[in-house]
Amino acid sequence: MKNLQELDLSYNMFEGNLPQCINELSLLKVLEISSNQFTGIIQPSFTTNLTSLEYINFSHNKFEGLLSFSSFANHTKLEVFQFINDNDKSELETEEPSRWIPLFQLKVLVLSSCNVNKHKRNVVPSFLLHQHKLCVLDLSHNSLKGNLPNWLVENNTMLEVLYLRNNSFDGSIRMPEFRNLHFTEMDASGNHIIGTIPGNTGRLFPSLSFLNLSMNSLSGSMPSSINSMGELNILDLSDNKFSGEVPKNLDISLYTFDMLLLDNNFFTGEISKNKSFDVSILDISDNLFSDSHDQFLIPLNLTSVLTLDIGNNYLSGKIHEFLEQLSELTKIESLDLSSNRLSGKIPSKLITLTTLSVFNVSYNNLSGRLPETKGQFGTFTYASYKGNQLLCGLPLENKCTTTSPATIPSANEDTEKGYDIDMVWFIGSLSSTWSVFLLGFVAILYTNPYCRGRWFYFIEEFMYASYYFLCELVLRPSMLLNK
Repeated sequence: MKNLQELDLSYNMFEGNLPQCINELSLLKVLEISSNQFTGIIQPSFTTNLTSLEYINFSHNKFEGLLSFSSFANHTKLEVFQFINDNDKSELETEEPSRWIPLFQLKVLVLSSCNVNKHKRNVVPSFLLHQHKLCVLDLSHNSLKGNLPNWLVENNTMLEVLYLRNNSFDGSIRMPEFRNLHFTEMDASGNHIIGTIPGNTGRLFPSLSFLNLSMNSLSGSMPSSINSMGELNILDLSDNKFSGEVPKNLDISLYTFDMLLLDNNFFTGEISKNKSFDVSILDISDNLFSDSHDQFLIPLNLTSVLTLDIGNNYLSGKIHEFLEQLSELTKIESLDLSSNRLSGKIPSKLITLTTLSVFNVSYNNLSGRLPETKGQFGTFTYASYKGNQLLCGLPLENKCTTTSPATIPSANEDTEKGYDIDMVWFIGSLSSTWSVFLLGFVAILYTNPYCRGRWFYFIEEFMYASYYFLCELVLRPSMLLNK
């Protein structure tokens, strides 16, 4: 056993403290104990003699107490250290003793949800200033504070993955001076980053396949250099303050776009006019995209789209014209067009979309009879259609009036000619409108003496004018006869 070089105990149900006998395996290179139920404190003495270690993974256990990272300072061969914590009872501290310098050069460092330097003002580990060979760095979910550590990219020219999600970083994004062809994934979402995305981002990081900057306070426009990221397939800029138009040729090189999330910003204008564009999940809701005549979305090739959310914008025009140009959505599972200005009748052929599980067209100006409650449309509730006063049919309360076959128009049922209106609802609505008008008029006369006086003066003048008109109408014939 003393000559053992790899120990893998992962994905078991081991409990209790770590056995101290592991410390006697001086030739051990790989220590993998993730995904168990180990508890207690990881004592510094546990790895004192394990100076041959190259790989350590403490993730997904139930450790408690403080782990001092400086206890690994003399592990010259250490390249991989992973600690993803599943509880809030442990803390990883990196700042004691002050200004310690590690003898190792890490390639992979994962410290997620570890309460890093919780009692040291949540600072970024300073030993990282001495690391220059990192390929993967994950410091997410640690409430780290201070300016966004742009220097991590500058210090590590081979960096491939950088996760800084759910911290409290502020400041702005600053690009390195060199071009990094290895950098493929960056997640800095859920921070307080301000400023703009540098215009040369795409040129310096052309290999990015995953970029998540959501839930920050970034502003300005989306740089056109994003077109240079030929490998980008997930882009999440949601929940920021971006504005302006999305680059018109965004899709030129993005043939494998899986996810594009631009929701909750202030984007306007067009997204694309290139039909080669394809995407699986597209969310541009809660922006300022307007008139459907801009055709910011319609020309796109969306045959593989699974989720399409365009809600809460300023789209107008006929919904059937809009959806006919998206008629190839045979795989779509979620379609949200709510809170726009779309009008017309919902095309009945939508009932052929057997994969559609979410459908929302609420708060538009739609009218006419709803599609039959067949297939997936039998599962949609009132919430999918509310806010459209002229829609009728189940599951709405508004009933459509029936007509005899001789009066049915010959035009296609999906056209906008001659839809039915509930007359009871129409008369009731008209009556209530006039009632509100009259009550408002009476209230004005009651509260405004000047308006009341002018109204009575008008009534008096009208009465006199009517009186003289009638007198003249009656007396003039008799005067003519007397002559």
